[in-house]
Amino acid sequence: MDDEHIYKSHNKTLLLYHIVFPMKYRGKVLTDESGLSLVKVC
Repeated sequence: MDDEHIYKSHNKTLLLYHIVFPMKYRGKVLTDESGLSLVKVC
């Protein structure tokens, strides 16, 4: 059985998105429009 869940000692999760923003560019990337899009997706 192919299970995509991540099993830890006390929880079970399914990681759908892993979004990383480097500190140098964080202010330029997170605009109001992109923030709303991120909220809709997550």
